[in-house]
Amino acid sequence: VEYVAPEIILQHNIDERVDLYSLGVLFYQIFTGDLPFTGDRPVEILKMHIEKLPTPPSKLNKQIPENIEKIILKLLEKDPDKRFFSCKEVKEKLVGMSSVAEKKVRYFYIDRYPFVGREQEIKKVLSGVKKGKNIIIFGPENAGKTELLRKVKVQLQLDGFHCFFTESDRGISSIVSSLLLYADDELIENYGDSLLKIFPELIENDRLKKFKKYLPLPITEIKARLLSHLTRFFSEMVESLGKVIFLIDDIDKIGYADIVKHLIRQRIGIWVCSSTIDIPDKHIYFDEAIYLKPFTNAELENILYSAIKNIQRDFGKKL
Repeated sequence: VEYVAPEIILQHNIDERVDLYSLGVLFYQIFTGDLPFTGDRPVEILKMHIEKLPTPPSKLNKQIPENIEKIILKLLEKDPDKRFFSCKEVKEKLVGMSSVAEKKVRYFYIDRYPFVGREQEIKKVLSGVKKGKNIIIFGPENAGKTELLRKVKVQLQLDGFHCFFTESDRGISSIVSSLLLYADDELIENYGDSLLKIFPELIENDRLKKFKKYLPLPITEIKARLLSHLTRFFSEMVESLGKVIFLIDDIDKIGYADIVKHLIRQRIGIWVCSSTIDIPDKHIYFDEAIYLKPFTNAELENILYSAIKNIQRDFGKKL
């Protein structure tokens, strides 16, 4: 409960910015040694998240730079609209403060804990993406596809890409929800109605609520005019944001599969997807396919050994 955003407690206006609030709590703890809100009972802490302002970090640690304190307090804003809009924006603020900030971020999040055993595959994905290729990663369950996508996402974000990640159980509508955070009012006005008709599960999204009054259209029109509107929405968002990567885990299980394949084939942004099966017509949608074979027992032993070495390095003791 110490890291939960106010909007989760209130069940209102929940989106990716809840993670930024949790990041603010983590930063606060790192720089002060204390959590912003503590109490004897969970309900007390939840109430503080909603009502109480955090003690300025500099009151607890006088060595905290003013600009760091401003970042922490902005992340901890009760109103999500007053926070940063993305982790990339937070990173840009940090990098802007110091020429070594980005190197430190890269060290702790990439180099310090590499994805042991999949280094070559990660390099291939990153190389392909930077050449503008759509990439499919396939392999059996538990081969590490999800973790590989997450590692690739972090690296690409550090390299300045806008990354939108979703898993099959959340679906393409979660990517649309993330894009809405960046869309200007004119774009919402032009495409909001169509987006809500295609993805009715977004009916509680604050930026689409005004379109509730419109009735759904027949399936035939959804497949024609609405799909065209969705394509233009994605295209205009990609043009506005610049370098955009869409990452989908288990594309073979995702809902709205036809829509996803349509967007990939239109080459709107760059797509990196995973699948538990080899997609027969993958060459139509993807420029490169990477197979993740299961680890052998010897490889698993090496991975375990590397993990133990990382722990020994960080904690200064042998296991």
